[in-house]
Amino acid sequence: LAASQREGRAQMIRGPVSFAHFQLLGVVTAGRDTGGQSFERQHLAEHLSFAAEGLAALGLPRVTVAITCLDESGQRVLAAVRDVLADSPGTTVTEAPQRESGRAYYRGLCFKVFAAQAGEEPLEVADGGFVDWTATLLGSRKERLLISGYGVDRLAILTEGRGEGPDRG
Repeated sequence: LAASQREGRAQMIRGPVSFAHFQLLGVVTAGRDTGGQSFERQHLAEHLSFAAEGLAALGLPRVTVAITCLDESGQRVLAAVRDVLADSPGTTVTEAPQRESGRAYYRGLCFKVFAAQAGEEPLEVADGGFVDWTATLLGSRKERLLISGYGVDRLAILTEGRGEGPDRG
């Protein structure tokens, strides 16, 4: 399931590409655990492949996926996903154990996606991971939910005036 909506932040933010109001593309995948972390491996690979392929289609040749494993199960999922993304040209998968944000929010594993034009500094364009919302709501530890959020305004900044990507001449 995916949706795009305009968001507003209540908290103060700082930074040249941080906005109080911004467009967000939210992507979620929900399902039940079938064992062996198959849900986590399959759907994390789908979310990250979507990111890598979508950013490449926008003309962004450098994509970095920074994954933070929050427990041992996250390490096993990372190993499987790294293999899937190995065939994505221009995409690098790194570990980000130093990430502090999201540790109480996500379960098992979380990620950030950065993109850049050749020769430019990467910009964070997405954040996501596994959450326990559906498991809590339905009272079942078998429920799984993976969420991703993409800053559409940041994608526009990265591709602005470049004549690249779909619908650009």
